[in-house]
Amino acid sequence: SEAIELNDRFSAAYVLKGAALYGQKEYEIAIPLFKRATKDAPGDAGAFLWLGKTLLALGKVDEAEAELQKALNIDNRYVAAHRVMADVYAKREQVDKAVVTREKANTLESELRGEAALGRPNADDAFPSRIAETDQFDPTMISAESLQSQTPSSSLLTDLVCALAEKQRDQLK
Repeated sequence: SEAIELNDRFSAAYVLKGAALYGQKEYEIAIPLFKRATKDAPGDAGAFLWLGKTLLALGKVDEAEAELQKALNIDNRYVAAHRVMADVYAKREQVDKAVVTREKANTLESELRGEAALGRPNADDAFPSRIAETDQFDPTMISAESLQSQTPSSSLLTDLVCALAEKQRDQLK
């Protein structure tokens, strides 16, 4: 919240806060944060992924698919978006589509690992929201060092996210 208060146009702060709420299964509270992030940064596929993932957790399959499709329209090689889209198909019992989509995600992941090994830039690093794309995301474990290794050119991001993480650590004490 503090990061958001410091700069209300900082979409990554909304995604990080929303991801923390997602981890606490506070889906309804997280959705407006993700919607704000998609409005503020319409080119951030990670924000659309999180919105779709959260809508899917609430059983809003059609809405989830629409948001995930936006993420894939931005970045068709976005592995996490393909994986969650496979979950959408599985919820609808569209097994063939789910399997094909999951296989595509696995193939893309292998390709991206190969490109990373060759030192090629990865589109997944384009937006800070992508540092929070696992169900195990824990904002209280964020440190300045870990963020600098993820996004070395963004000291503002580091300061804001660390402020958010510190505040959440304090609330847990």
